[in-house]
Amino acid sequence: MRALTSVVVGGALAAASCGPIEQQATLARPAVAGRAYIAGVGDTVLDLKQTQSLPNVVGKADIFGRTRDAGRVIVRFAGLEGNQAVFVRQDVVIQSNETTMSRAPVLLPNYQTSTVGGTVGTIPVSATRTTLGTTYIPPSPSSSYPMQAGEVQLAAPIGGSVLIEGQRLRVLRTVDGGIEYSVN
Repeated sequence: MRALTSVVVGGALAAASCGPIEQQATLARPAVAGRAYIAGVGDTVLDLKQTQSLPNVVGKADIFGRTRDAGRVIVRFAGLEGNQAVFVRQDVVIQSNETTMSRAPVLLPNYQTSTVGGTVGTIPVSATRTTLGTTYIPPSPSSSYPMQAGEVQLAAPIGGSVLIEGQRLRVLRTVDGGIEYSVN
């Protein structure tokens, strides 16, 4: 009974120590934040890779900090309209059923006890042997599929900026056929 109580309390503590599922966006392009780049019509000016915490068996974040792909946000320069730089934002959301249980196999210990008994002449004899083995259960399969969201048109004045997923896209100036921009 004491062992069962320890397991229940330990499991409750482990579940409580896990945080909520979080989503993060990391800059995939441009390679260096804050540096000035030049873009022409149709060029990608911002590419954000989105990840989220890998959920565990109780739906909380993985205690080891593992993540799964959650999608991308891609922003392309569409051209100039007056004193405005026009951009097209395209989101791709990835739906996944991947969890901590689908990442790692399960190894279960097996205990096997063999007992042999008999007599040697008139003397009874017996022997017992315990063997330890392991059963390998492979990770459960997971699946992911992308869902294309619609495109959204954004505009920022020359010398101004627009905020996208926590990243500030600054339009520094116009150049021949395009813009000079930076992302902070």
